[in-house]
Amino acid sequence: MSTKKNAIPLMLGFLYLCLYDLNKGFYLFSYLILFVLVHQFVVHKVQSTFTCNNCILAVYVMIAYLGHFVLNLFLAYLDNDTFAYFSNYYFYYIAVDSILSFMLFRITR
Repeated sequence: MSTKKNAIPLMLGFLYLCLYDLNKGFYLFSYLILFVLVHQFVVHKVQSTFTCNNCILAVYVMIAYLGHFVLNLFLAYLDNDTFAYFSNYYFYYIAVDSILSFMLFRITR
């Protein structure tokens, strides 16, 4: 029952991320690819490495921003296309989103 209950918000979230990718000029499904990679290879490692819940949230935010940039950079390389340069604004966004995640989310283990 809980799988059905969580399916609609999850699908709406993925739809939003696909529209975000298209709107901002990123490669389509890059967030979905990043989600699968992070969920498969990184989540357990992060949760077993860090004991501080806020640290886990900050690491997730950092992985999301930097992973999305690196994945799109890799896809642009495969497509033989240019991609936007990495700026200091990424670190500001990471800091602000980390603070927002501290206030809005709680991790239960």
